[in-house]
Amino acid sequence: MPASRSSAVTSRAAWVTQSLVGLVVSCVPASAAVAITAKRRAPAGLSQGYVTDALWVLRCILAFARANGLFPPGFDPTEGLDAPIADKADRRRPERSTQPRPLSLPECARLASHLHPVHQLAFWLQRVMGLRISEAFGIMVGDVVDLGSTGLLAVQGQGGRSFSVRDDHGQVVAVPYKQTTKTAAGSRVLVVPEQLMVLIRVAIDAFHADPDTGQVDAAARLVPGLQTPDRSGQHAYRHAFAEAAIAEQLSADHLGFAVSTHLLRKSCATDLAWASGIEGAVRRRFMGHRAGDDVYGRIYTLDHPDVAPLSCVRSCVQNGFWNEE
Repeated sequence: MPASRSSAVTSRAAWVTQSLVGLVVSCVPASAAVAITAKRRAPAGLSQGYVTDALWVLRCILAFARANGLFPPGFDPTEGLDAPIADKADRRRPERSTQPRPLSLPECARLASHLHPVHQLAFWLQRVMGLRISEAFGIMVGDVVDLGSTGLLAVQGQGGRSFSVRDDHGQVVAVPYKQTTKTAAGSRVLVVPEQLMVLIRVAIDAFHADPDTGQVDAAARLVPGLQTPDRSGQHAYRHAFAEAAIAEQLSADHLGFAVSTHLLRKSCATDLAWASGIEGAVRRRFMGHRAGDDVYGRIYTLDHPDVAPLSCVRSCVQNGFWNEE
């Protein structure tokens, strides 16, 4: 490349770079710029995914510059550069090497004995019904249909912490209850086993029924708030679960793998996976997943109108899981 051409390209590239920097700076509000420069942040590394995304953007810019003659053909300072992999020795938490396993019902009973009755309700909703923690705290009293011996449980919201949603004016606001599940497939109706239905009835009578009239507050959250009605609860529940796991020597340090409230849901899924007589689509719908990954399972397979297939799950839980020694 002639020297004059090279000089022109270099000058133009510098001008483009300065223009881009100026454009970015002009788009940042002055108050935000002051906050960024004034606030001291603790040094933190970037995740591998974050670095990979940044490299992708940079390579797109370089490709555009080469295509428009701003850089010479083949010029790529990122060639051979990949996002670094974190050194396992520098991890915040030690790597767990033990194969994870489900928590058996006897082990869960030991854990539950350390929990507040309110937390026990959330605990068994997760272990027996396979609910996510936000789903357990999102069940309203009106979502429970008592059929006498068994019952129905409608999973259609999330609670127990603050959720960011957009209001009618398009503004992002924090709300204590979200009227949707984590995914569209998470909205489902489950058949409740008799043993768990007994616990739910006791909770409704104790926390949601007027002692004088017997009137039940259907709009209340099934898992009541310990400090504020129908608000929060997840943080205290997680902490109580962790303390119970330590007391029963079922914590991550004792078992060698991650132990959290989510392990209750995984334990339920594992029980269903190895139980005979339950179709794969039924297992997935019970856990709040799509009936299948193909178009047939994702779009064309609808829930059974009278939830009959899920009754077999209830039977397995009732006749098998609860009989563990």
